[in-house]
Amino acid sequence: MAYEMLAGQPPFANRTPHRLMAAHMAEPPRPVQELRADTSPALAALVMRCLEKDAAARPQSAAEVLASLDAMSTSDPGRAAMPAALLGGPRMFWKALGVYAVAFIAVAVLAQAAIVGIGLPGWVFPGAFIVMALGLPVILFTAHRQRVLRRTVTQSPSFTPGGTPSLPTNGTMAALAIRASPHVSWRKTMLGGVWAVAVFAVLVGGFMLLRALGMGPAGSLLAAGTFSAKAPVLITDFATANTDSSLGPVVSDAVRAGLGQSKIISLMAPALIASTLKLMGRPATTRVDLPVAREVAQREGVQAIVDGGVTGVPGGYILTLRLVTADSGVELAPFRETADGPRGLIDAADKIARALREKIGESLREVQATPPLARETTSSLQALRLFNAGTRFTNMAGELQQGVASDRQAVAVDSTFAQAWSNLALGLVNLGASQASIDSALEHAYRLRVRLPDRERLNIEGAYYELGSHRDRLRAIEIYKEETRLPGAGLAPALGNMGEVLRTMRLYARAESLDVRGLQIDSDRAIAAVNVIELELDRGGVDSAAAMYGIMHRRHPASPVLAVQTPFITYARGDLGGTRRLADSLAGTSNDVARSYGLAYGADLSLIQGQLGRAAQQYAQAGGDAVASLVDSLTLITASTWFRNTNAGAAARIAGTLARYPFTTMALADRPYFAVATAWARIGKPDRAEATIAAYRSAVTDTAMLRVQGAALHTALGEIALAEHHADRALSEFRQGDTAYDQRPATECAPCLPLELARAFDAAGQADSAIAQYETFIATPYYNRLVEVDPLALALAHERLGELYEARGDAARAAARDQRFIALWANADADLQPRVAQARQRLAALGAHEGSQ
Repeated sequence: MAYEMLAGQPPFANRTPHRLMAAHMAEPPRPVQELRADTSPALAALVMRCLEKDAAARPQSAAEVLASLDAMSTSDPGRAAMPAALLGGPRMFWKALGVYAVAFIAVAVLAQAAIVGIGLPGWVFPGAFIVMALGLPVILFTAHRQRVLRRTVTQSPSFTPGGTPSLPTNGTMAALAIRASPHVSWRKTMLGGVWAVAVFAVLVGGFMLLRALGMGPAGSLLAAGTFSAKAPVLITDFATANTDSSLGPVVSDAVRAGLGQSKIISLMAPALIASTLKLMGRPATTRVDLPVAREVAQREGVQAIVDGGVTGVPGGYILTLRLVTADSGVELAPFRETADGPRGLIDAADKIARALREKIGESLREVQATPPLARETTSSLQALRLFNAGTRFTNMAGELQQGVASDRQAVAVDSTFAQAWSNLALGLVNLGASQASIDSALEHAYRLRVRLPDRERLNIEGAYYELGSHRDRLRAIEIYKEETRLPGAGLAPALGNMGEVLRTMRLYARAESLDVRGLQIDSDRAIAAVNVIELELDRGGVDSAAAMYGIMHRRHPASPVLAVQTPFITYARGDLGGTRRLADSLAGTSNDVARSYGLAYGADLSLIQGQLGRAAQQYAQAGGDAVASLVDSLTLITASTWFRNTNAGAAARIAGTLARYPFTTMALADRPYFAVATAWARIGKPDRAEATIAAYRSAVTDTAMLRVQGAALHTALGEIALAEHHADRALSEFRQGDTAYDQRPATECAPCLPLELARAFDAAGQADSAIAQYETFIATPYYNRLVEVDPLALALAHERLGELYEARGDAARAAARDQRFIALWANADADLQPRVAQARQRLAALGAHEGSQ
């Protein structure tokens, strides 16, 4: 059979696939690694040899192929026999994730530990968190790359109609994983994480090095030499804009509280600022803006000024702060914080104060260890406002009563404000308030002390055991000692507080040495100077006390706390006229506390001079609470009985006074059981005195209070024994009354016991012992003689000594004591002048003249 063919066409011309196959057979094969990315180079080379076009270039036998494969598996023991993509499988991802989680936790813990232990910057922890968080996407991508390659390795590719291989994976991420596969592996991912952490650690180390060297933005001002440790710093009253102007002082005081925790910053005391303003001819309450602050700073040698401002913005505030030099006003460091609402201002003040401490160069560890300001003070801006107002009233204006009132309002707003309770307690002590009110404030502060840093906590504990009804002087001393061992600022107050405990034990020299150390640390502490003045008077150092007063008066010319010391100094010199003038001057001031002291001093001096009517008027003008008024009345009744040498009407007057000031209206801790019992005994009514003591024992069941009040109880029992004519028992009780529960002197008053013993020996007819004790009483110095012992006893002691010396035949000494008695009572009330006349008659009988000494 023959077929007709088309002209010009070869046979099988329409069989295109054969021609395509021939064309592909002629092309060189594509590299295996383009299709299998993780194929080892040796294996890829073997495959390519097998695909060579030239038969001579291909392996010539199966044995040769096996030999090559065997060589690949033995020549590199470190290489897995299968592709890396097939190793581990999905388990590798979970293993890597577990390692990452452990590493994340470890790095976070180490970062926080380094911040706390070494003192790294606070940003190290969030920085480490970010570095570790960036590792998670890398791990996820590595796992994705492994999954893509595993599917690629385990599945054969199909081909497109054009002959192009099509991988079993598709999509952008899959393609990216394939392209990145030569550069991504679990090993490289792990090494990358290690390097990232290492680089971050190097950056932190570089920051710390620059900070220590004072170089660049990280450099501290101390290291750069632009600020000196312990250099005095003055804080201005911050400016305000678009907000309540009263926020300025509040925020500046909050910043002061934050900077007050610093161990390298010495803040200029508000009291010294007030004194300097006075010297500048300005009121103590003048707003201290930057120009005024620079003038104050230059007068006092202050190195730097902290200035700032509060700007109100929608929803909150912007707080700015800058440290500037006092001489040139050059800005050393600026800071800025935002606050969400009033509550946020306290946190912003805390942050900005910490930032300044860090910039100055304080140890970062110490800065970070400082408790949050809101925890140390209060989270209530209004409570902080009132607390700061109270502090300013007390420290700058000397208005103790207004300071106490502000502290009361502060704790009413925030009852958990520990420092406000503590300040309230100390203010009440300084005002001579009732023991119950002091105890209440101390109890609140003591219960809340755990909120405070160690120094403030110990200070409250020490005050609790020093001043409260459950006092324990030895424990208070140990607490204050522990406080003095704490590093940093705040040593001076702890020393002074410990001295205050020691002086009650009559350890005057030791107490004074502590106050002197406190003044060496802070020469502007008026309270420490007052303590030194009083302790010098306790030791008989009148000239030294006057010199200390002169020094501090020049620094604090308007300080009421110093002003009330002047009558003590003048009285210790024996200048009654000068004491009267000073007391009257204080009584005429506008300061409530100074006025009250002046009137009380005047009343006491009137009693010393035998002027009962004048004393009664001044006591009434001085005022006071029910307890103080009751005690003043009892003092006047006792003086009338002793001075007039008659108890007629005294019992009725005491009964009327008790009816006017009943115990039922007084807190238990304030009831003056012992003062009442003593008054009854001194007017010759021991049965009434014993009934009062019985009432005390029935009412007071607190063993701690009984222990603390034991000495005062024995003294009252001594008065009762004396009234019952049991002189020997009185001597025993008086001696027990001078010894406290800790077997040390019960009070600071050294002349008190000799007076009591003199009266007991005199009642027993032991004239020589009575003379010795009366002389000891008169000669023993005590800063508070004007108030505590001399009003009732000094004139009568001189009079009695004159009589005893006369009876013994010692005319010279008798005359000297009579003359002193006459001088004291020269202007006594008219009904007391017969007693003065009798002394004059004794002098005449002795042949003495009034003007001789």
